[in-house]
Amino acid sequence: KAGNVLADLVGQGTSFVAATGGRGGLGNAALSSARRKAPGFALLGEPGDAGDLLLELKTVADVALVGYPSAGKSSLISVLSAARPKIADYPFTTLVPNLGVVTAGETVFTVADVPGL
Repeated sequence: KAGNVLADLVGQGTSFVAATGGRGGLGNAALSSARRKAPGFALLGEPGDAGDLLLELKTVADVALVGYPSAGKSSLISVLSAARPKIADYPFTTLVPNLGVVTAGETVFTVADVPGL
């Protein structure tokens, strides 16, 4: 039906099957014989489900700080927002993304500090 939400995949490892695939037909392995080792044709299988879906991506942040380790991403997010990520003088201090909310006048947006590449 139009406008119905079929699934909301919010947790890690969640899945949803929107359409099942078809069943494949018989091919070379099933149709080969002593005289014809590679037949070069196949029998049709059964079709799968078909339909139209509208997918919506929900984002965690409006802006992501991406860069090399020890580039100052965590320091920048701590200055721009009230977030207090761990900041240290060694690479890979940030192991999980940190989120901060930035207010610039009437504009409010979320910044994500992701681990170094």
